[in-house]
Amino acid sequence: MFSRNSVDVIKGLRKGKVDRTAFLTTVFSEIKEEVKSSDLVVKTNAIKKLFVLSLEGYDMEWAAFHVLEVMSSTKFSQKRMGFLAASNCFKSTSDILTLATNVFRREFVAANHLDTCIAVNCLCNIINSFMSTELLNDCVTLLNASKPDLRKKVCLLFFKIFFNNPDAVPQMFERVAEKLQDENIGVKVATVNTILEISRINPKCALFTAKALFDLLTTTKNNWMIIKLLKTMVELTKVEPRLIKRLIDPLKTLLQSTPAKSVEYEIIRTIISSFYENEELVILAMSKLQGFLDSNDPNLKYLGLSGLQEMIKKHPNIAYEYNHFIVEALQSKDLTIRLRALSLLRLTTSKQNLCDIIGEIVKEIQKSENSDIKEELFSTGLYLLSKENYDLVEDFKWMFMILGAFLKLKTSKYEGQLSSIMLDVVIRVEQLRSEAAELAIDTLQDFESLKSEKCEALNALLFIIGEFGDTLSRENQENALELVLRDRWKILNFPESVHNALTAATFKLLVKIKEINPNLKEEIQAKLEERSKQVDFMESQERSLLYINILANLTDEEKTKLGSLITCLSPVPSYAQAMVFAPESLLVPIEIDENEIQTRNEDGSVTYHYFRDEDFIPPDILSEEERKKRRSELKLKQKEDPFYLQSNKNSQSAKKKGKGKKKLKKKTEEIKEENKEEEKEEIKQEISVPKPSTDKKYTVMKDPVLGNN
Repeated sequence: MFSRNSVDVIKGLRKGKVDRTAFLTTVFSEIKEEVKSSDLVVKTNAIKKLFVLSLEGYDMEWAAFHVLEVMSSTKFSQKRMGFLAASNCFKSTSDILTLATNVFRREFVAANHLDTCIAVNCLCNIINSFMSTELLNDCVTLLNASKPDLRKKVCLLFFKIFFNNPDAVPQMFERVAEKLQDENIGVKVATVNTILEISRINPKCALFTAKALFDLLTTTKNNWMIIKLLKTMVELTKVEPRLIKRLIDPLKTLLQSTPAKSVEYEIIRTIISSFYENEELVILAMSKLQGFLDSNDPNLKYLGLSGLQEMIKKHPNIAYEYNHFIVEALQSKDLTIRLRALSLLRLTTSKQNLCDIIGEIVKEIQKSENSDIKEELFSTGLYLLSKENYDLVEDFKWMFMILGAFLKLKTSKYEGQLSSIMLDVVIRVEQLRSEAAELAIDTLQDFESLKSEKCEALNALLFIIGEFGDTLSRENQENALELVLRDRWKILNFPESVHNALTAATFKLLVKIKEINPNLKEEIQAKLEERSKQVDFMESQERSLLYINILANLTDEEKTKLGSLITCLSPVPSYAQAMVFAPESLLVPIEIDENEIQTRNEDGSVTYHYFRDEDFIPPDILSEEERKKRRSELKLKQKEDPFYLQSNKNSQSAKKKGKGKKKLKKKTEEIKEENKEEEKEEIKQEISVPKPSTDKKYTVMKDPVLGNN
């Protein structure tokens, strides 16, 4: 009387303040006691509660036998609960299905057709190969049931029977197909559904139904059936191409007469997939598809864009005619429509409209507040610029300016790809190098705004300035040197990769620029000296020490020739290393001599050691002069080594260094505060997209490995 029912369980699960673990423990203990009861009312209530818990993800397979007992009840309400629980409890591998077969056989001959209906519903969910074989004849008998609802369910059940028992298809498929002539429209639709699913697996099995399906297609007014018939016909045309000619006139008539948008779109899809070679049908389909593209309903517009994408894959020449629909869809508020429009732009963009499309993409990036669509816009823009080895680009200076605009708009996901494209195009297009270096200097004037997690864009721009600094004008060379020598690089806490690129760019500019102001040259060398003592950035420090030693060990005449040694890089594809085969000697396994790591003594024992006594050679005794010389060399080396901690003789100098660090820290905090205030007061300026120039001709270097453009 006071036991919980399913409603109490649902309320208990939804109460936030109740201890869920304690509540479930109590409920499960109650259920385990109740399912043992001989009273079917109590047992049914327990199964009902267990079914509710199974919807929350809790296992109920342990109660399979108790579910079977409830299924065997004579009362419809209890039986219905049992079959419902069985749909969720029984698995195709469960042993209980052997016992359940007799229960289903008994329900198939029940006097009340509702009992049979719930049994058929349950069987659809749990049937396996054993049950499909055992119950095949019983299900065939049900095809002639007096109630149309039952016949409809059995027609749908036969797909599961055929799927689990393919041997039954030749025997019984014709019996199922006879239901295409049934008086009830629901039975016909169910039969068409079964034939469609079979034709998707093996269309040859369903080919004999083509005539009956064709007659239904030309006579029926049921929209759902027309859609299913069209899908089935598409599958059958794969094995019987002669059907295509027979279907042309019915498709044309349906497309011109149907008021239903669902049927209209399905006919358009059918034409695109199987009738794309028929010009008359394609023209008619595109005229109807235009209505979808013009629609204010976002669902219809999305369907129109999807259909247009499939049609463009078959007929690329129609892309330009519908380009304005795609650009309009790009400005839609619906995210899915914008994403579909972006995927269409990848197919439709050409040399003629690349500039306009990129302009629209830049505008949308500036307006977009959604980070996902913003990154997708970046991805599409980069894809179009680099598509087919830059085939769409005619003005590479314009392209580099667009890449610079993308940098200012900031992308975290595609910054690496953007930097790679930037470097690749500069290396491969020789005529672009001087202009690219100038644009890189202009972009880096506000390098603080380009700071990101990896700073890949900054590294690429610094590489371009250093690598192609000799192509710059005298004024721009001085600007480049002034840029790489700024103190703010150190203050703004950039990652180590930026300091590495900065050090390399500084050295390259020093050796490549022929005429440098002596004061500026001293400043560069002082900057390298300063960076050689930056303990925080080890690689940058090593590079600086290397460059300092190179410059220190060269004569003035050799320094002038140093610039000619550092030539510009040629393009190297990422797969070049894979085409260099390893020498055979590297593939031979090296056998380790046991004598090198152990020695066998005369008594047979083994001594393990790092070296043998006979291999140890004592050092010669050094003279006093040699000792002094070695000591002075060691002191000099320690003095130059930034990692060696020397004794602090002058405490006053240490205090000065401490004050200097405090001043630097204070200055850094002031700059950060200024940047924050600037960001708050900054007004977002619209980035204008320049027009490409057609005066200058560019040549893209060939691939050094494959030799293709």
